[in-house]
Amino acid sequence: MRRRTAHLRRDSPQPWEDYTIGCVLLAQPFFWEREHWLPQPASWARNTQRGARYDLSSRDGRELWRRVFERLPASVGMELPGGYTDPVPTRHRVGTGIFRSVVTDVYERRCAVTRERALPALDAAHIRPFSVVPANYVQNGMLLRSDVHRLFDAGYVTVTPDYRVEVSERMQSDFDDGENYLKFRGTKLWVPRALEDRPGRGYLEWHNENRFRR
Repeated sequence: MRRRTAHLRRDSPQPWEDYTIGCVLLAQPFFWEREHWLPQPASWARNTQRGARYDLSSRDGRELWRRVFERLPASVGMELPGGYTDPVPTRHRVGTGIFRSVVTDVYERRCAVTRERALPALDAAHIRPFSVVPANYVQNGMLLRSDVHRLFDAGYVTVTPDYRVEVSERMQSDFDDGENYLKFRGTKLWVPRALEDRPGRGYLEWHNENRFRR
């Protein structure tokens, strides 16, 4: 499926990338009765398989919008769906609370990358994901600010085996941003005082090789 999707997107993702497939979210869709259906534009090809887009810069786009606007019912609003679903059973990670407590203590309640001390903003992050290694080891953890944690899990931030922070150039190409994080490139990681509590070399190498976006 990744290969077929990449072909349609004219993309070539790396095997270890957390490949994102986009989607369109529909909120409160409605359907007109058949007598209100719009005739297809003259520019619509009969062999169209992947859809077509029209915007207001084209004649067909302006005409479609005019007809849609005329048919929009007054009751259609912009409120997004909300509320709660029925409860469902979930599986919980064992030892998460202890892992967070221990990692928070050994890192002296500060982010290993940014030195942030606001505890509600800090997460005990796994270097090699819990889904891959369903166990909790201090050497497989770091205390990270929540935004850095997400970027680390997504492969835009990593830590080298010599405890240097590395930030991917993909931050700029993927998001047209990243200046707030690129400034940490090459900085020394804040590590626990005890050698046995510091990030394990094997875990960091795994993240560099399997998660970091180059």
